[in-house]
Amino acid sequence: MSELVWKSEYSIGHFQTDNGHKKLISLANKVIRFSNAGEDISRIHTALKALREYPIIHFRNEENYMKQLGFQEIEHHKACHAELIGRLNEVITENTKVNDLVHGLKRLMVVWVIDHIIHEDLKIAKAK
Repeated sequence: MSELVWKSEYSIGHFQTDNGHKKLISLANKVIRFSNAGEDISRIHTALKALREYPIIHFRNEENYMKQLGFQEIEHHKACHAELIGRLNEVITENTKVNDLVHGLKRLMVVWVIDHIIHEDLKIAKAK
């Protein structure tokens, strides 16, 4: 399975937020790489743990940045973040086979995370 690719059009122009998005993609790619290489399931679970924990940190930082800007849609944005964390937990807990897990994870990252960056996070850039 191919890895996710960061594109410059995903950038909102805020160093910390953009690096956080890159790290989310990198963590997902680590799970994909481990799966493609047939790594031991324990290494995949370690990578999944990092992917499960990091969004909480990233979202807190992003929400603090939105507060600093006085971003008007912050409550909606927080709800989107909570939904993503819920969906990520569902994908991880509901897929017991590694291939299903990786496919579900990649679909979530492409359909939800990238879409969120393009349609929601880029609104933050306009609020600056």
